[in-house]
Amino acid sequence: MAENANFSSRLLIDEKRNKVVLAEACQDFVDVLYGLLTFPIRTIARLLEKHQKLPQVLGRYKNLNASVKDMVADDFQTEACKVC
Repeated sequence: MAENANFSSRLLIDEKRNKVVLAEACQDFVDVLYGLLTFPIRTIARLLEKHQKLPQVLGRYKNLNASVKDMVADDFQTEACKVC
């Protein structure tokens, strides 16, 4: 991948709820996103739970952690990627 890669995406947003309903992106973007998910985010979330002074940051990691837990193993290259 190029050093200065550009990705395009299209989002369908429910403006009343301020939520993304549908996201469309190129395969390279999805690969990068899944690559970021292989970082030990669940470990980071568990560590942040001990520091209640960061409730906003912790909430975001908890939401991300819950989303990863809900994903099926087929969404990852290996089962180990989901467990990280």
